[in-house]
Amino acid sequence: RAGAAHARACEQNATAAGRDSAPPVLLLAHAAGLTKECWSPFVDTLLAAGAPVAGYLSLDFGGHGGSDGADHADGHFGSLCPANIREVLRDAGLLGEGDDA
Repeated sequence: RAGAAHARACEQNATAAGRDSAPPVLLLAHAAGLTKECWSPFVDTLLAAGAPVAGYLSLDFGGHGGSDGADHADGHFGSLCPANIREVLRDAGLLGEGDDA
């Protein structure tokens, strides 16, 4: 399968930063107009290929999918995304209060 071969190639060309030899947790964020569910086929292929990941976290940005409200009413997304991602990482226990992603 092309998907499994691509997942293996990505694994071979990946660089893990941070926690030494622990398998990474993937943070998956969607593009404009999509939702976190767009990652399901990718995750299924990655896990079926046996990729060494500890888990994954896919998220919906404000105003998309199951998220609350449209945090981007002024049409400017860039300034809100880092804060939203840090909040999600903290809520999931993947980032401490003093950590900055």
